[in-house]
Amino acid sequence: FSASNYLTGLYVLVSFILIVRFVVNLIRLTRKILINTKIRNGDTTIVLIPESTLPYSFFGYIFLNRADYEAGLIETELILHEEGHCKQYHSIDILIIELLNIVLWFNPAIWLFRKEILLNHEYSADSRVLNFTDSTDYQLILLNVLLRNNSSFLVSNFKYSSIRNRLAMMTKNNTRNNAILRKITGSIFFLM
Repeated sequence: FSASNYLTGLYVLVSFILIVRFVVNLIRLTRKILINTKIRNGDTTIVLIPESTLPYSFFGYIFLNRADYEAGLIETELILHEEGHCKQYHSIDILIIELLNIVLWFNPAIWLFRKEILLNHEYSADSRVLNFTDSTDYQLILLNVLLRNNSSFLVSNFKYSSIRNRLAMMTKNNTRNNAILRKITGSIFFLM
């Protein structure tokens, strides 16, 4: 056996493990959709699951903890955020990048590319929420979710670094909007 045979074997083994993980995750999501209670919510469907989890989405389905949903403990902004993922078809991007990851797992660029795509999805969904709510209120909700989230979920994007970057992005947008508002106000004042 040569070094190239060992490398080929390693490549096939790791790719096989990644594809099995990918298929198992798809089966788990499909099973959750089929066996749990579903509620139509406009263009999306809420799936009420018994597991204690933060909201997450896959295509047109938003997965929420049943007890929290029935008790009214899930903030509307979090549901709007997940609707943003659904309406912007982020699941397609995730499937494509996961398939690329299976084939190109050895390339560090694919991992960085995946991370940036996921972060961009979060910015995009946050932007949709900010059309309906005040940025300060939404930032407080995100911080509250971060503080109460003690575990790491595969599909959750509520991690410290992610939240920090998202809050920074919202602040940038807010600062730019405030600058524009100040210029308009100053121009109106000047014209008077």
